[in-house]
Amino acid sequence: MSTQLIRPSHAQRLEIRCNAGDAIVANLATHFVFFFERHLDMMALGRAFAQALTNLPIFAGRIGIDNGRMRIRCEGQGVPFTSVSSNRTFREAIRSASEDTGLWLVDPVNGATARWGLGPVCKVRVTHLADDATAIGFSWHHAVGDMQTFMHFMNAWSAAAADKPLAEPLIVEDALATSTSISPPMALGTPGCVASGLANLHVVRCTWRRMRGSSER
Repeated sequence: MSTQLIRPSHAQRLEIRCNAGDAIVANLATHFVFFFERHLDMMALGRAFAQALTNLPIFAGRIGIDNGRMRIRCEGQGVPFTSVSSNRTFREAIRSASEDTGLWLVDPVNGATARWGLGPVCKVRVTHLADDATAIGFSWHHAVGDMQTFMHFMNAWSAAAADKPLAEPLIVEDALATSTSISPPMALGTPGCVASGLANLHVVRCTWRRMRGSSER
């Protein structure tokens, strides 16, 4: 097993001021596993991941508290990116998600620890399986964003891997001020969130096409 800290290719300084909805999920992290029936090259994955972090630096930030309000400080701190090998096959790994929770495929973010700035808000684990398949476990703190935010990041990562242009995201530094200016007052009192604990692992089977440097075994 090896772990490296991957930082954005070009760090930009941002400070995201969280709102009341983020405080509700302050101790929660969400975990996804993507399965690929091919061997993905770690160097190619890492390079593309660094580009995606440049596009969405919030995943490389750290949470802090200022005057009682959560903030995510983005200064290119980085994401732990781990590579491991397993003697389990592609089908065994997918099956384990229902039989033994499949958490061996994930390096889970500790939501409570990350909340106080004592740990990263995102972690990635790449598992090379026995039959040359690959599993990518992705864990992130819920305050970083919802499923839509996560899919923006995955699209950026995939585009970077395929040497395609990355869509420019809209990054709002003050969520409370922005929502106040565009939302009716009643809407602010009913924030919506999706809670996902360690036992709730989401599994996706997919094909990462046009991955430069990947092995076609």
